[in-house]
Amino acid sequence: MQHTKIQNSEQAGQIANETWAYSRDGWEKLETDPTAEFEQGGPSDWHSTLKRAGFAVRCDREAYVDAIAIHEAERPTSMTGQFRFVVDISLDTDSFQAVYVRDLPALVALMPSIMAAKAAIRFDSFSEKLEEIAEKLFRATHGHSHWTACRQCDPLAARQQEEAYAKHQASRGR
Repeated sequence: MQHTKIQNSEQAGQIANETWAYSRDGWEKLETDPTAEFEQGGPSDWHSTLKRAGFAVRCDREAYVDAIAIHEAERPTSMTGQFRFVVDISLDTDSFQAVYVRDLPALVALMPSIMAAKAAIRFDSFSEKLEEIAEKLFRATHGHSHWTACRQCDPLAARQQEEAYAKHQASRGR
């Protein structure tokens, strides 16, 4: 099996729709998906595929949706001989990326990167929710979008908007 070594986390961020492994030496792009031989006729339930591949599927639903799920090898198969863990990294609520991890030291080395990425994503999501709440509050108290200014909340910006609109209308011959 040929591997392409990935040297830094920026390169590792380009993993979507590819198959990746992580070892003590860093990221490796796998040429083939190790779970392919365990799928049964077309699209398969991921957890069933993992079970057939020899991995325990032990994750509570809430933790899985929130960030990561770690599946550990529980019986010998061609796949568990290569990888001790499969880590599902959920970067959003609609998808996940499976990373095949060779051993416990590699898993421990991988965790800070996963948690930092997840923290950044959760912060971004939290910021979006705060912005949405602030927009609704502004509209409720001012009666207009926060993107436009009125004479009450920002007289200077309102005057500049009116002047820009007048210029625009004049350039159109109105």
